Amino acid sequence: MEPVVTDTVFVRGIPSDTTDEQLLERFADVGPVKHAYCLRDKLTHRAKYGFVKFAIREDAQVAVDTLSGALMNGKKMMILSIQFI
Repeated sequence: MEPVVTDTVFVRGIPSDTTDEQLLERFADVGPVKHAYCLRDKLTHRAKYGFVKFAIREDAQVAVDTLSGALMNGKKMMILSIQFI
């Protein structure tokens, strides 16, 4: 069975003070973003990682190819495409 690639990417390595708006702005250069959000630690409310949903599915792969390893406020991001089997 072929995995299905989605229009959403998983982002690790974001700075702990990242806002949803900053995450959206960082990925908007790749293509139109439907929404972006950071998952936060329940106690400290610091961003742990994020998800970015693109309007165009192919832009998710472009983000993986071009932004994985790029810096966001001095921290190196790791970006993974989300796939379902």
